[in-house]
Amino acid sequence: MCANGLGGFHINLWPDLRPEKETRICLMDFLPATFRRKLGRGERMTMKKGTFLLAIVATCVFGAVANADIVLYEFEFTALDLMRSWDGNVVAGADGSSAADNDLYHGAAAVGHPSGSEGAARSYVGSQNADFLTRVSNTSKRLVDFNLWGFDNPQPNQGSSWGDDYKPLNWANGVGATPTSWVNSLTTYPWGTPPGDSLQDKLRGWYTGTWADGYNWNDAGLADHTFKFRMELDTNDAFYGNDTVGTGLEAAPNSADLNGAEITFWFGGYMLTEDQFNNDDYSLNGYWQTNLVLQGTVVPAPGAVLLGMMGLGAVNYFRRKFV
Repeated sequence: MCANGLGGFHINLWPDLRPEKETRICLMDFLPATFRRKLGRGERMTMKKGTFLLAIVATCVFGAVANADIVLYEFEFTALDLMRSWDGNVVAGADGSSAADNDLYHGAAAVGHPSGSEGAARSYVGSQNADFLTRVSNTSKRLVDFNLWGFDNPQPNQGSSWGDDYKPLNWANGVGATPTSWVNSLTTYPWGTPPGDSLQDKLRGWYTGTWADGYNWNDAGLADHTFKFRMELDTNDAFYGNDTVGTGLEAAPNSADLNGAEITFWFGGYMLTEDQFNNDDYSLNGYWQTNLVLQGTVVPAPGAVLLGMMGLGAVNYFRRKFV
């Protein structure tokens, strides 16, 4: 295992996301058919016929909106969030403590080496704070790919130690990044069968094909780089229930309903020098881990939108005909 005895993650949770590269791991890595009705010339619709038509349309799209427990959310973050949310969040936690132990669910961070040869430096462990600040002042490494998590804990001190407890039903389309030099990816869980009662087997991530387009902690303009992703949840089964792990006094912000979501996400990826990137050298790579609390906005289901439009159209038609 990639254990370093210093607490936090003991397994690296990110593969190499670039499709042309061999996956590298340390230990693990919907309207129904369109309803059309054409009125013949001179045909007049009565109130009864119009009501009947609207009822048919409602029936056609009902299947798409009947299960109101399944909700699609859209989330957004910036490269600044990803690389520097630790600003103002460096705390002197006890040795071996996790982000959750220190109630840090937004801006906890760790930088280190998966094999443990460099050890790890964490923003939330007092004895490692100075080393952490030294490492994030390094300008020779850039984040070239990263991914989200969203799986149950395969062993203690995994996602929940960062507050990551959400259970995706589906990673939906509608993801992207600005600038376009970053590409989104959806990778099948590369470490065998997904742990616990996971509902899907994909990792959502992003990668860049050019080292210079990667991110360093000290880059200017990070706030201008925006990432978006969509995730579908069953609001009755949206979380694993592990987010109170650890000795922290507060549970991680994790909630989802028909109005929106507030969810704690773990992010992890590779920090490489230019030579390492160009030589595809992951033997001496460093990793970057952080967590963010993001707000999810509800994306209306297509059926709900169509039904609303049909209803509004019918009302306007009736007004024109009968008022």
